[in-house]
Amino acid sequence: QHLVRMQPPAAHEDACAENGMNMLPTYRLIPKGDVPVLEDKKYFFWTSGSAFERALVLNPWIKSMTHFCGPGNTQRALERSGVTPHIFLDHEQWLKEMSLS
Repeated sequence: QHLVRMQPPAAHEDACAENGMNMLPTYRLIPKGDVPVLEDKKYFFWTSGSAFERALVLNPWIKSMTHFCGPGNTQRALERSGVTPHIFLDHEQWLKEMSLS
């Protein structure tokens, strides 16, 4: 008989607990002073829901652009904001598929 003990995932203190699993806040997010220039960009791959939320606050117009991310918490963060992202396994798969276009 093999038992597997699931540890709560490490996350920042404002992370959402999903699927009934408790989160273990292990760090705090502090926005950087430098903000990337997003003007003239149409396509965004997000690896962090909190990065998307911060970018959306600073650039509300990006909501109508095309968004990509992996499955999971980042996907749910985008969907909570009313964005339907295109899902890829990871950034590498997205880069490969986008280069085929």
